[in-house]
Amino acid sequence: MTARNRLRQSGLDERESALVARKLLDFHTQVARAALLFPEETVQNPAELETLLARLERGEPLPHILRAMPFWEFEFQVSSDTLIPRPETELLVEAVLERLENRQNPRICDLGTGSGAIAITLAKVRGDAQICAVELCDKARAIAEQNARQLGATVQFVAGAPDWFSPLETHFPAHKWDVLVSNPPYIASAEIETLATSVREFEPRLALDGGADGLEPYRVFAARGRDFLNESGFFALELGARQFGDVAQLFRESGWRVEAPTHDLAGIERVLVAHNTA
Repeated sequence: MTARNRLRQSGLDERESALVARKLLDFHTQVARAALLFPEETVQNPAELETLLARLERGEPLPHILRAMPFWEFEFQVSSDTLIPRPETELLVEAVLERLENRQNPRICDLGTGSGAIAITLAKVRGDAQICAVELCDKARAIAEQNARQLGATVQFVAGAPDWFSPLETHFPAHKWDVLVSNPPYIASAEIETLATSVREFEPRLALDGGADGLEPYRVFAARGRDFLNESGFFALELGARQFGDVAQLFRESGWRVEAPTHDLAGIERVLVAHNTA
């Protein structure tokens, strides 16, 4: 049975199965397909390719097998210790950049950086920015640091804490930030078991579990975030589906001014921006 057919049996449609099979072959052979008339003839170790295909059939995400995921115009190393960067998160980066167009030398802090995709992209685009990235998982932070080195980005990485903000108090006691940004865990605990195998079994629960209703990080952010921002600062956040109303209420009740949401291509209210001044 061909790789395409096996991937279709595992749940991918015809187009996806063809694309994933070809990417897997690229990775295995380290040869680009576009210039080859008979790419399958380049396979030197069918057993190794079979192992890679079996990993896909078990639900392991393709980026984990390829050990990389594109984001913005860059490529980031990923692993089971980091959330795989999604295209929706590029909207979060765009939201930050748009609101910083007229600010020089901004101070930006990324809370829960994971692979470092947000912080590193902002550092590459805004070379004048001072950027801090906080991450609780040591292994994820190591991957983010490696991504920063490979991409030539200047980011200060700091060990995180369950309360989110104590690392800022410890390492930057005199700082007031222009921007706080985060793609926090926002899946309700009970819903995690309903997620696709590729997410449920292979991505870090620490980056998924947002508590009983998925809103625990946002409660902390709304209650304490203003203490770490300057007067014109703002908090940019990624949200899950149908969370904007609840999260916006949390922030408004804590004295923030909340903008209208940014929608993703599926129409989901994906990004919330809240300003320190009401």
